[in-house]
Amino acid sequence: MRTSLFAIALASSVVAAGCSTEDLSISRTTRSVDVGNGYVATLSSDGELQVTRDGAVVMATAPGVPIVGTYRDPELPDAWHDPTAAWAFAGVDPATVKLSSPRVGELHLVLPEQDATTALVSLALALDDGFYAGLGERFDHTDARGTVVPLFLALTTAIDSGTNEAHVPVPFFVSSKGYGVFVATREAGAARFGAAELEPDVARLAFEGRSLDVTLFFDPDPLAIVAAFTRKTGLPKLPPRWALAPMHWRNVWDSEDVVLEDAMAYRALDIPASCLWIDNPWQTAYNTSVMDPARFGDTKALMSRLAELGFRPLAWNTPYLERPTGAPENQAQELYLQAADAGHFVHGADGAVWSAPGCCHEGLGMMDFTDPSASAFWRAVLGNATGAGFAGFKLDYGEDLVPQFLGSRLAIRLASGETDRTSGRSYPLAYHRTYREALAEKRDDGFLIGRASGYGGQTEVDCIWPGDLDNGFQRREGKDVGGLPAAVVAAQSLSMSGFPTFGSDTGGYRGGQPTREALLRWAEHTAFSIVMQLGGAGEHHNPWLYDAEAGAIYAKLARAHMQLVPYLSRLTRTASTDGTPTILPLALVFPADLAGYAHGDDQYMLGPDLLVAPIVTEGADRRLVHFPEGSWVHYFTDALIDGPADVEIEAPLGTPAVFVRAGAVLPLYPDGIDTLVEANDATVTTLAERATDVEARVVVRGERRAAWEEGTTLDVTEGERAVNVRFTPNLPVNNVVARVDLRRSVLGGSGGLAVTLDGAAMSPLADVGLVRASTESAYTIDAAGTLWVKLVGPADLLLSR
Repeated sequence: MRTSLFAIALASSVVAAGCSTEDLSISRTTRSVDVGNGYVATLSSDGELQVTRDGAVVMATAPGVPIVGTYRDPELPDAWHDPTAAWAFAGVDPATVKLSSPRVGELHLVLPEQDATTALVSLALALDDGFYAGLGERFDHTDARGTVVPLFLALTTAIDSGTNEAHVPVPFFVSSKGYGVFVATREAGAARFGAAELEPDVARLAFEGRSLDVTLFFDPDPLAIVAAFTRKTGLPKLPPRWALAPMHWRNVWDSEDVVLEDAMAYRALDIPASCLWIDNPWQTAYNTSVMDPARFGDTKALMSRLAELGFRPLAWNTPYLERPTGAPENQAQELYLQAADAGHFVHGADGAVWSAPGCCHEGLGMMDFTDPSASAFWRAVLGNATGAGFAGFKLDYGEDLVPQFLGSRLAIRLASGETDRTSGRSYPLAYHRTYREALAEKRDDGFLIGRASGYGGQTEVDCIWPGDLDNGFQRREGKDVGGLPAAVVAAQSLSMSGFPTFGSDTGGYRGGQPTREALLRWAEHTAFSIVMQLGGAGEHHNPWLYDAEAGAIYAKLARAHMQLVPYLSRLTRTASTDGTPTILPLALVFPADLAGYAHGDDQYMLGPDLLVAPIVTEGADRRLVHFPEGSWVHYFTDALIDGPADVEIEAPLGTPAVFVRAGAVLPLYPDGIDTLVEANDATVTTLAERATDVEARVVVRGERRAAWEEGTTLDVTEGERAVNVRFTPNLPVNNVVARVDLRRSVLGGSGGLAVTLDGAAMSPLADVGLVRASTESAYTIDAAGTLWVKLVGPADLLLSR
């Protein structure tokens, strides 16, 4: 990188962060902007940009490559220009580029509207040795280095699904070097990070359009950059707590008997869950939102029984109605005629109802949710479902408005005035918003899981699921969409793009019913993610129908997920209040640990305290795990490993490689809770029935706090010679059982431990069972040397020698 710019006597003054510098557009001079926190941005007279912090280069353009470029087409500027292709971008006059720092840590760069021949605009940076994450939902690699990422959905024969799988494109990336880039546009675009032989040293973002609006974020902590981007585009919806419990569905339920058979199997086998999805087909016609009595019998009776068992039902839905070819044959076709007469559908340039060409939606009308009257019409239809008791929707499709079809524009226009150039990235937000409003008319804890979205969409949908992944261990390469490895990548890339809540189909979808091994390995991943949902194609994904052992393994994993709900709830609540992501690539949590970069595709952090390394290779029963600096305790075996280190870890089915970080105080629920919602069946244990009890997993190091949603806290403080554990309950919570690992604390373990409670000495009980059963505060030390303590009521525990 060239640093000579900083030896130049600046012709313009340095201004304070947060002040506009748009008056500094003086041609052929070097301009400088104070971005705050020690960051200074300098734009040279040849269009090269450098950002330094305390004199060290953080981000820069490649030598001789202007930061902003355009591609002009004098003959067909409005025709389709594929941003993923190699275009020769010409630099623009730097004097036309406006720079400002609207707030500390942000640099705003604007290229004003260019002339009518401009087809593409571009932002170019030097490719550095950082780890590039984000860019929406991606399935190939968590690090985008060496790839071309399409930021628009396209039809293609190169992938078995028929699309490029860009369901949630987000024009934002974050680098482990401490900067992020967001281009505020809905136009089709692409990001290229030194891919192939084209500009091997350049990271280039290209978009259709004639202007650029870019925000560059700077912070030594890459996760703070993701949080700042998320706040800028909209804080995520907070999913209801019940949606964090395991969920269940089948691709097809042929009768109410099969629905209830699955629901009761969960309860009989002690598999916790709070939600059942009823997938397509379930309606009297497509899309009446009325449950089909021929398939499901008495809707009220079915809903009542599911409620008794502690399940909230969720319904599959799409934004289409079927066009009748003659007289309407069902209620859905009658709705089509009503909607068409009122102008509620997306329309083509000829004014006719538009229908997606060449796909499964040909002949269907697509609701135009940018029209308030169309949205109101559809909410009334959805009232059939919400009125029947559905607590949420699984929203499929809504991705038809692609920017081109076979190289040509679709020539559609929405009521908002948007065309196919941008509507494909904004339509899903309006689609989801209509369902959100429909749910809000009936309840304040509805849940939406969607497939397509764009930046800012996290404000409308609770969760993203990735559509139809392959049902095994396929990676996203060649014609394969990708299976379990793709799900692990997508969870990270979405979280780094403002979408903190993700839930892939446990066992995948494409290819039908998965193998027993693929299903259970996938469950190991989803158990230690935000959303654990079981279902997919084929007859079923029910583990207990493979064999009893498979059912027991899945039950163990589902119970682990249910116990983690207070921790998961804390992660989603923090995401919804300040934008902090939930599922984190190692490279962005530990940016100085370069060895961890190689494990971006198959390891991640679940929040700050859990390291998850799922098995993603068929036939493997062990794997190499990279441990960053610090101490790590195996979630299931209590094995202790000090990092940085690469260690081969045994991982038999049902015992995934999950590790608790030293210093963690994990808030948990007690084992044995079946559902997080109300239930009237005597065999079902609800959260309310265990409301007085909480648990915690503690690996003592430093000072940390666990907090439960009801306001209960557990504070653990490591002093020079002692460890203090303070419990502050808040009704209805009254007691906590904490599993305390002291091996990396100042005490060095639990041997010779002196324990006092509120100043009074305590004597240990014989075993953990007695501690759990005690009605008073008590403790024991098990054979492995782990301290188990039960604290009843407000309590101050001191551990010393």
